[in-house]
Amino acid sequence: MILLLQALCNRIVFERNELLPSEFINSDEPQAWYFTAIHFQNSCYGYEAVNFYSYQNTGNISFRWNVLLGRTIHNMVQEWRQQRLIAQLQYLYDKDTLTGMYNRRCLEYQGDKIFNDARLFGSKLYLAVIDMDGTKYINDNYGHEEGDFAIVKLCDIIRDVYKDMGICIRTGGDEFVVIAGDSDEGMARSWDARIESLADEFNKSGVKPYSIYVSVGSVCKMPGRTDTISSFIKESDEIMYENKMRNKAIHVR
Repeated sequence: MILLLQALCNRIVFERNELLPSEFINSDEPQAWYFTAIHFQNSCYGYEAVNFYSYQNTGNISFRWNVLLGRTIHNMVQEWRQQRLIAQLQYLYDKDTLTGMYNRRCLEYQGDKIFNDARLFGSKLYLAVIDMDGTKYINDNYGHEEGDFAIVKLCDIIRDVYKDMGICIRTGGDEFVVIAGDSDEGMARSWDARIESLADEFNKSGVKPYSIYVSVGSVCKMPGRTDTISSFIKESDEIMYENKMRNKAIHVR
């Protein structure tokens, strides 16, 4: 008995004379092949082609095999669909829908893990609080679609700066947190400056009639015995707010 499976899930179209691969047609003599759909209930997954070399019990064996094969493939497909759905739900649960960044929920478990690792191994932890200035101005004067564009553009800048060095999280409308383990002060200063530099590059390009301004506050140090990720966020947020007040005086609209 020879079994052939042809996937039909994607509705593959082929000529009838291609039902059997050429390597199985090795004789000019007539051959008897039996074609049966591989299915489970109303779902069809392909077909099998059977050539019986003996007649003892081949009919019953082929029938049982066909039923078992259809049920097995059906279970595999259902498992694959279920895993894909779980992955999609996990993505929606962990990711911000507008930007594709991690959301605040991710801060609770991924952020804690990076923080605890830094404490365990005695390495420095970098944590930045990033806030886009003037979001209300953009929304009020150019519409919320442009406000969303500006937020997404800032997300692109943040991703470009940190790449795979840390996790980037959108914690609010125009607020972000970045956490990176095994860092140093030089890297921290470079990252902070790079964000502002890329924002300036966008503003000078004149792509939009408005500018994107950003305030950054960060700390880079080894977590102490009494430190928590919340204390790091609080310290970074205070620095960010000081920078925001200074930037407001500079960027007068």
